[in-house]
Amino acid sequence: SGTEKQHVADDYAKRLHIGQVECEQLVAMVLRNLSGRFDHDRPRLELQFCELANTSVCPASENNSFNVIVYNPIGRGIQRLVQLPVSADGLEVIGPSGKTVAS
Repeated sequence: SGTEKQHVADDYAKRLHIGQVECEQLVAMVLRNLSGRFDHDRPRLELQFCELANTSVCPASENNSFNVIVYNPIGRGIQRLVQLPVSADGLEVIGPSGKTVAS
């Protein structure tokens, strides 16, 4: 309601952050397991989450080469625009089929 004391708001923000970090760790573990499930010779992915992607900040996408996993949590297919902050020109987007995607 906007009437809570500052220490209550701070505690709430802290609890939300702890929950977010724990969820990221769980999702990262599951995706690492799935990514290496069928190919034991390939190294497992080291995942980073872009917490501030909405403010054009993501250290993982500042490299010239990086992979992106987009997760759809709902039970049906959707088409959405995915925006990523990048710092390089001339990057190419390659879809899961290995073909270049218009970007």
